[in-house]
Amino acid sequence: MQTAASHAALYTSLRCTLCHTALLAQKSTGPHLYQTDPAGNYFEWKAMAIGARSQTAKTYLEKHFESFPECGLDEMVQHGLRALNGCTEAEKELTAESVTVAFVGKDSKFTVVDGVKVAPYLQTLHEALATDAGAAAAGGKADEEGDVNLANDGKDSEGGDVDI
Repeated sequence: MQTAASHAALYTSLRCTLCHTALLAQKSTGPHLYQTDPAGNYFEWKAMAIGARSQTAKTYLEKHFESFPECGLDEMVQHGLRALNGCTEAEKELTAESVTVAFVGKDSKFTVVDGVKVAPYLQTLHEALATDAGAAAAGGKADEEGDVNLANDGKDSEGGDVDI
């Protein structure tokens, strides 16, 4: 038979395993983004992605985070959607049913945009991705973040084809 003390010790020492949390705080010094992990550690980031298939999003954010302070809200949403788009399965695309956007700022309240209200952001994303794909088909290659390199036209430095 289990005593009340051993029962309490067992259940009060448990913590959520494999549970990461992202926290956003608006302080007098500006916005701050934190991540906590199951061990109780916390980290502050300029940009961050957590969850399954998040490495592609992290790579995108690492590549672009220095431009974020100059971006307006619409540009920041597009960066977020591009990062998220890189995490989707090959044949799937982001839809209004699968995406929710939330933002907060110094002069704005916490706002959640989903359903039909997120559709214009997704339309802009899909148009940009189509433009990138068109540029890639015209001679450049788009990397996983959608950036297109038009420099070598798919040829190596000696003019031979590049194997991918």
